[in-house]
Amino acid sequence: MLPAADDFYVFVFYKANPDLAVIWAVGQKMWQRDFPGTYENLKKDWSDGLRPIMDAVLGIMLSV
Repeated sequence: MLPAADDFYVFVFYKANPDLAVIWAVGQKMWQRDFPGTYENLKKDWSDGLRPIMDAVLGIMLSV
């Protein structure tokens, strides 16, 4: 039996790469204009490839 489509997407997006779940959370907080929540999520421990990008996003958020 194959898993439901929703279960598949949860696996792909959240289990296969945990950074994607936090990136999604950052986007949600930004969309909701929850700036304290955005800052909190941006200060997570990012992987080496994402750290410069998320640091840049945090810098932009702090300068606005």
